[in-house]
Amino acid sequence: MERLVIKRLMWYLEKFDLLSNTQSGFRRGRSTADHIIRLQDLITITSSTSSQDINIIKDYVLAVFVDFEKAFDMVWRKGLLIKLKKFSINGRMFDWIADFTTDRTF
Repeated sequence: MERLVIKRLMWYLEKFDLLSNTQSGFRRGRSTADHIIRLQDLITITSSTSSQDINIIKDYVLAVFVDFEKAFDMVWRKGLLIKLKKFSINGRMFDWIADFTTDRTF
């Protein structure tokens, strides 16, 4: 049942573009390598444009990568349900997720 719900939920979130483009975790066809490549491209672009300028401009690139271990244990579950409602996820799907996340420990 969990697989069925997650498949339908991910389809909905992707179809209506509700997830940030910078989120890779738990998304089909994306990985942490995407962010590393994006960072490498940004560094290359930044260093090549500043060296070509007559007045050398110092550009800075800052990157922060966060990978939370056991993230589900730390999720504010009521906030998760609020966000689902904001994304117009309701009805049986919402009820199932609310029941699934209530009084659970891992």
